[in-house]
Amino acid sequence: AVDQGRNASVFIPPGARLAFSSNVACSGDMLLSVRSSGEGATLDGKKSSNMFDISGGCSLYLEALHFVDGIGDRGGAVLAKGAGDIAMKDVSFTGCEASESGGGMFVE
Repeated sequence: AVDQGRNASVFIPPGARLAFSSNVACSGDMLLSVRSSGEGATLDGKKSSNMFDISGGCSLYLEALHFVDGIGDRGGAVLAKGAGDIAMKDVSFTGCEASESGGGMFVE
């Protein structure tokens, strides 16, 4: 991650696959940018976790990412509750499940 004051930016190389055992939480007045390029990168919840928990005004930008096998009560890949702006470009969700609401993403 690159710290940009109250912002954080992460670039994941195209073709990379990252496995999650717990989520990345972001809360507060900041922007979290997670992106790849070209064919994109894969973020894998391994049917054990969602990948992002966004709240408290945190904004999220996602680009060229493939979310797979995320799981949660709400938002199999991304839970955004009380978040700031959420923006996505070239993002896909496959095999993400939620027991309550929002298979891939839940925004409230």
